[in-house]
Amino acid sequence: MKNRALKIVSSQNGAVLVLALLVVTLLAIFALGAILTSSQNLNMGAEYRSYQNSLYVSDGGTDFTTGLIMRTFSNGLTVQNSDSNSQYFVFCIPGGPCTPKSAASPSDPTAISRFQNKLNGTLINSGDTAANTPNLMLSYATGDVAKIVVEYVKTKIQAGSSSEFAARYEGIGSGSAGGVGIYFRVDGYNSNPIGEQSTVRTEYKCIEGGGRCL
Repeated sequence: MKNRALKIVSSQNGAVLVLALLVVTLLAIFALGAILTSSQNLNMGAEYRSYQNSLYVSDGGTDFTTGLIMRTFSNGLTVQNSDSNSQYFVFCIPGGPCTPKSAASPSDPTAISRFQNKLNGTLINSGDTAANTPNLMLSYATGDVAKIVVEYVKTKIQAGSSSEFAARYEGIGSGSAGGVGIYFRVDGYNSNPIGEQSTVRTEYKCIEGGGRCL
């Protein structure tokens, strides 16, 4: 009778031990799942931030280039060399070496001439791509680089005071309307070390007036 009682107690202890092990195992699985989920979320967040940064670099490159186009028109359609404006950008020759700059130095005259020909409309549909054959490269203090391509699109006469007069409208602003609109396509490209890539395409319209973009 005594031995039978001991066996029952031993069996109960074994069941409790097995149940405890099962509970511990389940808790370990849940904890591991939570850790893996957190790690995955962190990785996804880091990748998103990296892609977002790449997008900002490309977009900043297009914004810089529209300003460069404006300055070029204000300078009589003469492109100022990179050491005159900024030490962080350089004009590129398609198919030639083009590396980011960290100090002021003049760009290759051929690259400057090509960029200038694109702005004055003598070079159209060049086939240049921002990723492979950029027209200029812009370096950021963070080490990021934006590759830029500019393409002349078209020239279009804008609606002006003559058409408004014909339509019997001579309201506020009609006298300053009109002019020639020169359209450019600006592509910005960035690729970072972890493989994130981004391309931003914008269309810039220069309303030429008095030798500058209005």
